[in-house]
Amino acid sequence: MIYSVLAESIPEDYDQGAGPSYLHGRKTCPAILSEIFKRVPGQPASMLATTKVTGVRLIGNHGFVQLHSKAMPTGKIFVERERGTWKMGSLIGSPCTMCAPN
Repeated sequence: MIYSVLAESIPEDYDQGAGPSYLHGRKTCPAILSEIFKRVPGQPASMLATTKVTGVRLIGNHGFVQLHSKAMPTGKIFVERERGTWKMGSLIGSPCTMCAPN
């Protein structure tokens, strides 16, 4: 579900010291993402589970998915089209100033 270029770079970026120390020694994308999602600042795992998709904006092979959660009422996560499938182009959502409020 993650854009291949991003998935390939995750172990290189986060295991090599650029990331927090709790990620050092994690050699695969799934192992690293599991640790990251356990520790999203200010968001317990139960809150992440209630995140909802409220819209999609696409232009060509790029775009973003509009999200809603208690921690971020109007957020977005980037997506990329790869071999006919839409995949996440970023790991964590960010506030969306151009999105309609939920």
